Amino acid sequence: DIDSGLSFKIKRTYGSNHADCETLTADDTAIMKKIYGGDWSWERRAIIIEVDGSKIAASMAGMPHAGSDKYAANKTISSRSGGYGRGTNLDAVKENNMNGVFDVHFYGSKTHATNRSDSKHQEMVKKAEAWAQKNY
Repeated sequence: DIDSGLSFKIKRTYGSNHADCETLTADDTAIMKKIYGGDWSWERRAIIIEVDGSKIAASMAGMPHAGSDKYAANKTISSRSGGYGRGTNLDAVKENNMNGVFDVHFYGSKTHATNRSDSKHQEMVKKAEAWAQKNY
């Protein structure tokens, strides 16, 4: 997270138009939640994702959704987090103190619902890119 300087580990577990990700551990979840002032939030934040030594400008929304830690992944459940109701349980990483996935968008990513780019995510990707050009 470029504003706080905090970092944590994640895994992309789902998603095609953008990355649906999960924190790896409860400690990672605590760091993510700290970035958002202790509460889950749909607020977009500029981030740098590091994968195999490559750094990529991105944006995250800090609201876990569409899953439950207490049920098996990929099974149909009746009440998913974030008010998502009945559907496939998008919670593959267990015991991380987070129910479901959170969104990570990159340049040109789209939402699942509209199949269009989210302007707020794209603003944060540009902010992360500008930050990276000054700091790497």
